[in-house]
Amino acid sequence: MAANRNILRRWFSELWTKGRLGIIDELVAPDCIIHGLMDEHGAQMKGPGPMKEFYHAIREQFGKLRIDVEENLVDKGRVVARCLVRGTDAKTGKPVQFGGVAIVRTRRGKIVEGWNYFDFHHMAQQIASGRPALPSRSKPRRRSA
Repeated sequence: MAANRNILRRWFSELWTKGRLGIIDELVAPDCIIHGLMDEHGAQMKGPGPMKEFYHAIREQFGKLRIDVEENLVDKGRVVARCLVRGTDAKTGKPVQFGGVAIVRTRRGKIVEGWNYFDFHHMAQQIASGRPALPSRSKPRRRSA
């Protein structure tokens, strides 16, 4: 279970922040279904190949990119990560910050299904206006007992 607990931290840190493309083949199952991300034909992404194409498209748009997992939850083969994305738009040089949530279902240490809910609309608004609208780092509130 410890490996699954850190699977999304590894995914965002190694792929998106460090640019280690090989992590896609390491962590994404060949039959993985990726909800919330479409290929160039409008079809749901499936497997490592389309994920690599998506990665290259995002990297082309954002030379500098960092995705931090702010909160991580694990339950019965599913991992949920609340993320903060920070980057710089390559065309305009404008900084962006936006949030998102990723949910994955894992099997034998691989992602077999994923759901992505990132605020790309908010990202586009920031590129147009040039003003990031999120705090640099949000912290979850602690509940008192």
